[in-house]
Amino acid sequence: MIGTTISGTRVTMTAYTVSNLITAAYGLEDYQVAGATGWIGSDRYDIAARPAGETTPSRDQAHQMLQPLLAERFQLKFHRETKEMPVYALVKGKSGPKLKENTAADPPMLRMSSKARDTQMTFTGSPIEQLVRQLSHVPGVDRPVLDQTGLTGKYDFQLNLTAEQGGDPATGASGESIFTAIEEQLGLKLESRKAPIGMVVIDHVERPSEN
Repeated sequence: MIGTTISGTRVTMTAYTVSNLITAAYGLEDYQVAGATGWIGSDRYDIAARPAGETTPSRDQAHQMLQPLLAERFQLKFHRETKEMPVYALVKGKSGPKLKENTAADPPMLRMSSKARDTQMTFTGSPIEQLVRQLSHVPGVDRPVLDQTGLTGKYDFQLNLTAEQGGDPATGASGESIFTAIEEQLGLKLESRKAPIGMVVIDHVERPSEN
């Protein structure tokens, strides 16, 4: 499985495609990378690295270390564009958010548990951006999700979904659509809109030589 492990000053990244490396290095979502076709999105690499100094890097710092690696080992060259595209705007529902504010200093946590076709997402001390990242990958949500709630705190909340077999769209635990589930369970709403999205367009990339 793809993932990043940090142990002391050692950073290990497992099963990353070049497309994954680009999104991690520059803090992007998959839909923000254009030109990630062929081997760029299929060949997988394991990477082991250590930052300068003896300080344990954060996950964001570890991912930023990929920027020079992409330029030097993969000869990555790209340019940026802005493209207007269909999105879902996450906004407050009519009844208002059903979220419990969390003022603790603990880092945000997301716990996911699955049983049969049911998935439960439990967010603790989480900003809305963490929910947005998850919604962008839920079956049935077929376009980018942008946070337009205006909520700036950290919150505790839970979202229960049922994913039908065969890759069908996710539904709420009672069988309602994902859109209804979000509004009824969280007091939030997904609205169809168009918005400008910043993109990275790959101009050149090469397979790296063997170590």
